This record gives sequence, structure tokens and C-alpha cells, in this order.
Amino acid sequence: MVNWVVDTYILDSRSTIGDLLGSIRNSGANLFETKYIPLSEEQSYGPEEWIKEPTILYGTHGFVSKCKRGYTPGAYGISSNMNCNVYYSNIPNDWMLNSEFIFTTFHDLKQKPEKYFNMLNTSRLFIRPNSGFKTFAGFVITRSNALDELSSTMQLTSVMPETFVLVARYQPLNGEFRFIIGDGEVIDGSEYRWDNILDIRHDWPQECWDLADRMAKHSWQPDLVYTCDVAQTELYGPKIVEINSFACAGLYACNKDKVVNAINRIAEKEFSGG
Repeated sequence: MVNWVVDTYILDSRSTIGDLLGSIRNSGANLFETKYIPLSEEQSYGPEEWIKEPTILYGTHGFVSKCKRGYTPGAYGISSNMNCNVYYSNIPNDWMLNSEFIFTTFHDLKQKPEKYFNMLNTSRLFIRPNSGFKTFAGFVITRSNALDELSSTMQLTSVMPETFVLVARYQPLNGEFRFIIGDGEVIDGSEYRWDNILDIRHDWPQECWDLADRMAKHSWQPDLVYTCDVAQTELYGPKIVEINSFACAGLYACNKDKVVNAINRIAEKEFSGG
């Protein structure tokens, strides 16, 4: 029997459409619901006896990172493999959306933004944290607004001068799609953005699914279960936007029954050493 410990705080946003909790119950798995309370000493992390059974953690990064129960498999995708510098070093460069990039500190970028515009020979830069558990959301800057945007980010987020960031040439996108990958297969997918507008639907171009499938079968894998976001670009076809954890990822319009049943099988197999 598989167990799920779910931090329902993650379900409060529009990032997961549909009844994930109902799908877990319908699958026959046990379900423990809790809600992450930052800085609380009274947080409940699920039954301690579940450490002897296959148990899956799903919720906010704050919740899964602080859970010390020792569940197996626990939280899929919570490791340094979700950092850009790791997966960019292990995935073919021509699969990646940001194939022309520089890693630097936020301090150096803020002090000398013109250097990065010149090095990448562009008028628009895309900035995101190296960490998979984002200190700030990725954003685009131009030569004219760079100082204002970078200063605002320092004031409004928890970014530090030493925060490692990826700086890339901005690429225009048509649509963005999330695919759930498990044990070498694409389980399901969902559109989540079209023409830079949130647009959640159970739909995707076949060419984007095919790229996610190539990632699922690649020799290097970040974890047994994870998410792969793929963009349909105006100029270059499908490209991988980023690799993310499963444990903290919104599932958008993915088929929840299909996802839960597949991950139950994977968790049981992993727990038994298969």
C-alpha cells in the first residue's frame, strides 16, 4: 500500500486543476493531508510509522524540505540535480531553450549589466536563479530598464548578492507545456501558458511531447520522477525550458488519475528495490 503526505497549501493556487486528493483516494493509496505553516513548531509531517511503507511527499518546497521523517521515496526531485548548472551540464545543449547563457552572481549582474548584454550580443536578457527552488521568478530585462528591474528584485525578493544566476539571451515563445516524467516514460502533460498568458488545458503539440520523451529516455536522469517544461518557440521548434521536481510542481491540467497511479507503481517498485 502506498501512502501520500500532501501539503494542501500547494493546491491553493491555479497551478493544479482538478481533484488530486480525490485521485489519490481513488487509487487506493492512504492520504494524510496537512498544510504548511512557515516558522511553526507545530507542523504535522505525517505518521511516523509510514517510514516502513512506500510514502510520497507532495507540497511546497518549505514543507518537503523540512520534513525529516525519512520516508521512501519521499519527495521526488529535491536535490541539486534541479539546479541549472547540473542539468545544463548533462543534457544536450541543443535541446535547451537557453542554449546561450552565462552563470554569474546577482551582484556582478547588477553592477555591470551592460557587460552581459554585450557578451550575449542582445538587447533583451532572461534572468533566473540557478537553484531549482527559485529565490525569484525568472524575468526579462532590457538595456533601458536593467538597473530598475535588478534593484527591484533585490528589494522585493530574498535574492542575495552572492546568489548564483543564469543569464541568457531572451527567446520568444509561443506556448509552454509541463510533462510529468517517471521511470523513463512521459506519464502525462499539460499546456500552462500560451502567448505569455496563463492558459491551462490538457493539450500539447506532439513535437513537444516527443522532446520530453527524448529527455525521459536520455542516459542522464535527474531523478526517477520529475517534471520537464517544454516550450514551442517561434524560430527553433520545441526546446526544454527547465527541469523541476515533481514534489513541488503544479500539475496544471494533467490527468491526475493517470499521474497518481503511475507514481504509485514507481514508488512501490523503488521501495521494494525493484
